[in-house]
Amino acid sequence: MISVNLLNKIKSGKRGKVLLPLRHLSWLGLDVDLVVERFRAYNIHVIDFAQSTGRGALPRQGHSEPSNELFEALAVYPVCVESEMSLSELRARPDDALPFLERWSQALRQRYREITILYDQHEPLAVAVVQGYEPSNAIARLIGIKRGVPVVAFENTAFSDRLLWDNISCVTTNKSLAKNFYWRLKDTLPQAEIDRFTVALSHNFFHRKADEHKSARPEEPLPKDFDGPTVVFLGQVYTDSSILFGSGGWQGTVQVVQELMKLCLKRGARLIVKLHPKESAGCAPITNKPYEKLTYRKLIEAAALDPEPREKAHIVIDETNRYNTHALVQQANAVVTINSQAGLEAAMQGVPVVVCGEAFYGGLGFTYDAISPSLLGLHLSDALELSEADKKQHQCAALEFGCIYFTKYCIAKTVDTIVHLLLTQVPALKDHIRRPCT
Repeated sequence: MISVNLLNKIKSGKRGKVLLPLRHLSWLGLDVDLVVERFRAYNIHVIDFAQSTGRGALPRQGHSEPSNELFEALAVYPVCVESEMSLSELRARPDDALPFLERWSQALRQRYREITILYDQHEPLAVAVVQGYEPSNAIARLIGIKRGVPVVAFENTAFSDRLLWDNISCVTTNKSLAKNFYWRLKDTLPQAEIDRFTVALSHNFFHRKADEHKSARPEEPLPKDFDGPTVVFLGQVYTDSSILFGSGGWQGTVQVVQELMKLCLKRGARLIVKLHPKESAGCAPITNKPYEKLTYRKLIEAAALDPEPREKAHIVIDETNRYNTHALVQQANAVVTINSQAGLEAAMQGVPVVVCGEAFYGGLGFTYDAISPSLLGLHLSDALELSEADKKQHQCAALEFGCIYFTKYCIAKTVDTIVHLLLTQVPALKDHIRRPCT
């Protein structure tokens, strides 16, 4: 609901303002200057909240400052990224985490004051945030929701031409509107539309992937044939927010891989652990520090890669991005992931998928949901023993979800699409906004 102050501002005819994280919009691959220009054409002025202003003051009268507990909660994500620790590691190693937590809590208190000043000075009509956990965006989201200012969150998908958005939780990671759109549109799409989506997906799959999600080219050789079932684990960046805040009853990636090694050894199955391509060449947000095979290093530290069981179980670890993910999935009898979008892609290819965490596509009937370690063995067996008829049924359901998700929910990654979506989230602004200049 829009606050009374916002409605009065709209009626006054004054030039509108929106708060945007310009530096973080570039993470989405957007031309920031073009974003500002497009809003200006609608008589809307852009205020950047991503850069520190260096101006922090005590809250003005009527605005109380949040408690220390809130700033500590907001600090969890940057602390995990900088310290390269999961949530379970933070809890297990409080002495190691404390210096990071204290420093980030203090910095976020300052950022809260700076962004509060921007809200007070500019009285924005709307706010856009990226992801929802990055510190400045998390604070802008929190203040906007408390003040009744419409907030919209954006985030990349694994496809280079589509963006995720959310205007309810305003957190795109694991808390998006994906399932709402699915339940609304399920059984309403013509089969021909789903078929067109399926054909387009199969023809352009590799080229549509965002660079940071691209694996080796499809023609790269795969692991040698194996006389037995093959299980592929699709990893994610160790400190990605979807893992930190969406692992369910699991401690994280290392625990999942350790359990899979035991299960595959017991079944005589081969396990291929495909770690995220970004970890072999990419850098972490916030710190811009190279990942340097972070998950692989954690597996080594946990002694999860003991040579003897690795040889017996025919375990293959791809920590250097030498294998193509799409090709590995096609070779798999079952795929396991915590909550990666690649799990949805596997399900759309007709491969049984076991989800261990809180996935935006989980719990809809076409995945096996092992939300705790005690369920993994059972669901892995179910996935490996799934009949061809049931595989086809799961694939059809996954394709329907994928079609709704990518074509009806996600939006095109263009400046004009983002500007249009932001404007339409505040219908009362129609009288305030002039038509764009041509």
